[in-house]
Amino acid sequence: MDKASFKIPSQTLLITKRSTLNIPNNIPLTKKCIQAINSSMLSLRLKSLLSFLSRKIFSLKKSFGK
Repeated sequence: MDKASFKIPSQTLLITKRSTLNIPNNIPLTKKCIQAINSSMLSLRLKSLLSFLSRKIFSLKKSFGK
């Protein structure tokens, strides 16, 4: 994951998440709903970033532990 993926405007993020969550475009989403979707997607991104970093650290430890 690169740093650019974290700098997405909320409207763009919402549009991509509508397709991910299978929400039809004709259903209006409230601001609170949009915030909930955005925060959950951000936490998913952070979790995947953390797992990626922990795998990297683990592989580095294994390579230096020889």
